[in-house]
Amino acid sequence: MKTLKHPLLTITVTLSATLILGMVLGGLLVGAVIRDRLDTLRDIRTAEGFTRYAIEKIGPVPADKEPKVYAIINTAGTDVEQMLERGRAGFMQIMNRMEQDLTPILSQEQLERIRAERKTVRDQLDGD
Repeated sequence: MKTLKHPLLTITVTLSATLILGMVLGGLLVGAVIRDRLDTLRDIRTAEGFTRYAIEKIGPVPADKEPKVYAIINTAGTDVEQMLERGRAGFMQIMNRMEQDLTPILSQEQLERIRAERKTVRDQLDGD
């Protein structure tokens, strides 16, 4: 049996490699979970996505109750989508008013930064 000349170094390298591997795998797992949750949140902003999500969360429904349950969930999904659309429109109105009020005060460069940020926000709200 061969003895190691530097057992402390071997232990340190092995533990460090294990730690790094664990960090990488943990980061990948957390990233996948976050992506899945964001996809779900993005999906439930539409009537169809909300309906699918609610039905999945409720679970099996007896056949005689399905039409009523699905009708209620479909109506709620449509209401959610409309409410979110009104919220986006209201938010953009506030942003437009703010830009109008700031136009005589800010420099052209500052206004361009606000416009770029507003476009980014609008794209995010639209789900792009």
